[in-house]
Amino acid sequence: MVTLKKGDFVSIDYIGRLAFNDNIFDLTDEKLAKENKLHDPKLTYGALTICIGEKHLLEGLNEELEGKETESEFKVTLKPEQAFGKKNPKLIKIVSKGAFKKQDMEPYPGMQIQLGNAMATVRTVSGGRVIVDLNHPLAGRELVYDVKVHKKIDDVEEQVVCLLKMNLFLNKKHFKIEIKEKTAEIKVDKKVPEEVQKTFSELVKKLISSLEKVVFISEEQKQPLKNN
Repeated sequence: MVTLKKGDFVSIDYIGRLAFNDNIFDLTDEKLAKENKLHDPKLTYGALTICIGEKHLLEGLNEELEGKETESEFKVTLKPEQAFGKKNPKLIKIVSKGAFKKQDMEPYPGMQIQLGNAMATVRTVSGGRVIVDLNHPLAGRELVYDVKVHKKIDDVEEQVVCLLKMNLFLNKKHFKIEIKEKTAEIKVDKKVPEEVQKTFSELVKKLISSLEKVVFISEEQKQPLKNN
């Protein structure tokens, strides 16, 4: 077993529940998701690789992972400020029902809508008024996580894959990686903005000491894109 620290890459599974009723709202186990009628075919299930301290998880989970050992399990209760934050009353708005009608929408409690640049949840519909909440749906909630810590990830390619998925939100089918000595060559099926390349390159070099350079190659133009 290995004691984990900030900056370590680690493989984990977890189940997230609401503290007040024990309902599951997030999990990595596909079989359990199907058993609880929570399965989403658009999601990828299975053990998750993250880098501790890089905001790949909720703040409270990141803190709990530091000092834990591989091949272990633990349960933790997160206060709202360690999870999705406290509810901000300023993010609760009143919208006229007519605004919905103009878009051919019939509002109902629980309805998810796009309001400006943010997602909002309809809380109540009364007469011509609709109360919408722009807080995260789990804001103000205490959460309970059951976590299985599998192993520390030391393979450089797996570490780069983790950062591409968690920081650039790229699906593995959209990129290929080749490690050439101290360089990570990343082939992607679409152009990556130069500023994003630069930021990602700096992150990789900070977290993976064996790499000194990151090269992005766009499959669209078959030429190395500028990087660090």
